[in-house]
Amino acid sequence: MTDLVGAICDNVPENAVHIAKLRRRGCLVKKQGLPQPNVVVDLDKSELPGDQLRADFLLITNEDGGWVVALELKKGDPKIDHVTRQLQATARLVEKWIPAEKIEKFYAVFASGRISKRQRRKLRHPRRCVMFRQRRIQIKWMTCGDQLMKYL
Repeated sequence: MTDLVGAICDNVPENAVHIAKLRRRGCLVKKQGLPQPNVVVDLDKSELPGDQLRADFLLITNEDGGWVVALELKKGDPKIDHVTRQLQATARLVEKWIPAEKIEKFYAVFASGRISKRQRRKLRHPRRCVMFRQRRIQIKWMTCGDQLMKYL
């Protein structure tokens, strides 16, 4: 089995390993039911340059051959274009950090408060996909307060 969790833990600063609740800017995502072992990386503490675009968290697990979740959290009225760019930048980062053969699945998840139907349509538009290793990954939207595992 791929030890993706161990590889990530060896390559990120210790303070970037996030063990608390998945919370940012008033938006909470529940971790119940996530496969074990897993590791959550707080990308704001991962020693990336301060102005580099990125999502809030990466969730990595060895489940099903290894998978990675890029997770962006917003409470208010989100700018879908900006969220898409953050998730895309994170996908590029993962491509550099982790060899292709170690990742079976990649997910891009955006959690926020309620968004309008217009914003949901915009988010589902094919242009809003994230490219990961030459595959189009549809961004999944969830509401703050919900369980992340329901969307994976």
